[in-house]
Amino acid sequence: MDIHLLYRQCCSVPGISRKLGITHNTLRRYLRDTTKAPDYGPRAAKLSKLDAFPPDLRERIEAVKSYSI
Repeated sequence: MDIHLLYRQCCSVPGISRKLGITHNTLRRYLRDTTKAPDYGPRAAKLSKLDAFPPDLRERIEAVKSYSI
């Protein structure tokens, strides 16, 4: 519904895709087929590089960061 409303308000395809957080191809697919309802939602959070390490190692790294010379 949001996609078709924004498109009717003369928003550009890249602008709509940026605003809704979906790709251009997905947006065009929903614009072509008005019977499909988009099922987009929040994206999963990205993991940090330090998430692969044990918690005690991360604590030691944070302690070194806070140590001032």
